[in-house]
Amino acid sequence: MKKLITFLIITSFTLNVSAQEWHKGGTLHNKNLLEWKNATEKNKLATTGDWIVTLFNKKRIPLGTLNNIKEKAKEIRKCTNKKINSFKSQNNLQGIKANEIAYKCMKEKKYF
Repeated sequence: MKKLITFLIITSFTLNVSAQEWHKGGTLHNKNLLEWKNATEKNKLATTGDWIVTLFNKKRIPLGTLNNIKEKAKEIRKCTNKKINSFKSQNNLQGIKANEIAYKCMKEKKYF
């Protein structure tokens, strides 16, 4: 029983830490659409969060809380994924940067 309780406590702590670190580990900042399409959703979310923070700081827009940034990042990730999935040919994905599509999504959502 002691081992089960210890396991549950450790698992709970690990899940909580993982949920708090959604914004770490983004590596898609200058990648093309094919690389974006093949990346993990976690990597996409972290990268999108970085783009939002960078843009908001540049435009001097208040960021709000980390949860606010995460919600915006989820919206932009979803929009970016949707736009990328609408491309008919895989060949088109290599010549366009993912940050260009994400920027268009941010503009459409009127983030700036």
